[in-house]
Amino acid sequence: MIKNPIFFSLLFLSFTPAHADNKISQWEAGVGLAYFSSPHYLGSDQSANYILPYPHVMVKSERFSINRNSIEGHVAEANFFKLDLTFGGNLKVDSDDNRARAGMPDLDYVLEAGPSLKFLLHENAEKNSLISFDIPIRASIATDFSNVEAIGWRVIPTLHLLHAWPGKIRWELDGELRYLYGSKKYHDYFYTVDTQFVTADRPAYQSESGTGGVQVKLRLKTYYRKMTLGIFMLYSDVSSAVYADSPLVIDNTNFSLGIFASWTFAQGGEG
Repeated sequence: MIKNPIFFSLLFLSFTPAHADNKISQWEAGVGLAYFSSPHYLGSDQSANYILPYPHVMVKSERFSINRNSIEGHVAEANFFKLDLTFGGNLKVDSDDNRARAGMPDLDYVLEAGPSLKFLLHENAEKNSLISFDIPIRASIATDFSNVEAIGWRVIPTLHLLHAWPGKIRWELDGELRYLYGSKKYHDYFYTVDTQFVTADRPAYQSESGTGGVQVKLRLKTYYRKMTLGIFMLYSDVSSAVYADSPLVIDNTNFSLGIFASWTFAQGGEG
């Protein structure tokens, strides 16, 4: 599963009102390149390698922020919690390239968006170490950019830990423990097998709502002058998922691995 907020960031900026209390305090613009390997979908025994150029954008204001990790609209905030807007998605899968899905419809790009309630559990005085509990709730659509289909929703309770080491060369390590929960329609999109797609090795199967498994994500980044370099790992286990018995689930565990680099060519803001 690959988070891909670029499309949403453009929409979010386009519709953000330029009120007087929403002045941009800091911004950066740049370009980046990522190389990663990821399973076709959770539970697949096949992976694909991707090289993905991306824009590097960081914007901070009183009402919203976009940074290297997320896009957040500060809808509500208190000392120990805030309500943000979060985004995610999956890349397209051609069923001709996947043995388990051969002869079935392709999996289109999946785009997700919704609110996230974030509880701050710990933050040290230096503000370089924190623990939070996040509850993103996202509606999902599948699209080939000519047609759009609503495919349900997901809830992803997440324990998030982050620690940064300041200095001339700054390092940052963050980790996430995620519990996945999806609607019946969401799981149907990936794991249901209708009767017209039954084969000798692929019986009919109907998905249901419920747990989608667990994930652990680790990411290490370093910042030096105008460069950002990083690596990440995402481990997924769907053995406890309600769809684990689907004939489309071949491997209960998946790994995604990747590296990325970005260069900032412009920056500014108000003091």
